[in-house]
Parts: sequence; structure tokens; C-alpha cells
Amino acid sequence: VTQLEEDISAMQTRRRQQEGILAQRTVLLNAQARVTELQEQGRTAALKLAELDGTLDLIEEFSRYKAGFVEDSINGMFDHATFRLFREQINGGLEECCDVVYEGVPFQSLNNGARINVGIDIIKTFGEKTGTSVPLFVDNAEAVTDLWTTGGQMILLKVDGKKKELTVK
Repeated sequence: VTQLEEDISAMQTRRRQQEGILAQRTVLLNAQARVTELQEQGRTAALKLAELDGTLDLIEEFSRYKAGFVEDSINGMFDHATFRLFREQINGGLEECCDVVYEGVPFQSLNNGARINVGIDIIKTFGEKTGTSVPLFVDNAEAVTDLWTTGGQMILLKVDGKKKELTVK
């Protein structure tokens, strides 16, 4: 009887070991099935990401086209001044801005005479587009030898480019 009890105990120990191995195998099979499922989800997500990247590229291209169209239509209204409404960023995106440019030179870098003339061009264009005409007081106009006109009344001190000496009348 003792021998049989020892054999039963050994067999139960062996059975528990076999059940442990079987449980590990079941866990392994479940884990492999989950890995396969996650890999399929990863492929699906990669396809969706590629589709979204394509859509994003299309949106970027549209934004660039629209920005160029808006900039060109605005600049077509002015005789001399141009406006840079969008600036290219390092990452390739567009940043909204509103820089006045005359002959490729930013407004801040223009000399005083060019600033005055560009300002007159902007005022003239706004007046034409809104159908209004207002008297324009031009400060520091004496520093400009070739002053542009607005077609309306301009009040200013004027310099004669032919005169070499200052004369007061």
C-alpha cells in the first residue's frame, strides 16, 4: 500500500508538471494568436496612415496654390507695392504674414522717399477700390524728388530737383 501511495504521489506530481507545461503551451498559443492579430492591425494602421499622408499632401498643395492665388490677386491691384502674405517655414509649411515689398526690398529696409511713395500707392489703391478720395497730408515729402500722385488732393512741402540751393518764396 505504501508503495502504491508513493507511486500515486509521484504520478500526481508528474501530472501537475504536465498540466503546468500544458498551461504554458496554451498561454504561448494565445500569445502567438494575439501577436498575429496585432500585426494585422499594424498593417491596417500603416495603410490608413499612408492614405492620410496622401490627403495631407493634397491639402498642403491646395494651401500653397490658394496662397499664391490670393497673393497674386492682391498684388495685381497695386501699381508699385507688392505684399508678401505667406512666408515659407523651415518645415515646409506656410506662415501667414503681411509684408509690404517694393522692387524686392521689404518696407522696413526702404529709404524714406521710397516709403512715402509706397504709402501713396497703397492709399491710392484703397481709394480706388472703395470709391473714396480724401485729402492726403504727406509728411517729409520734401525728401522726395519724384513724388507719386493719388489723383486726389495732396498737401505737402515739395522739393524741386533742379534747384541746388534752398530758396524761400
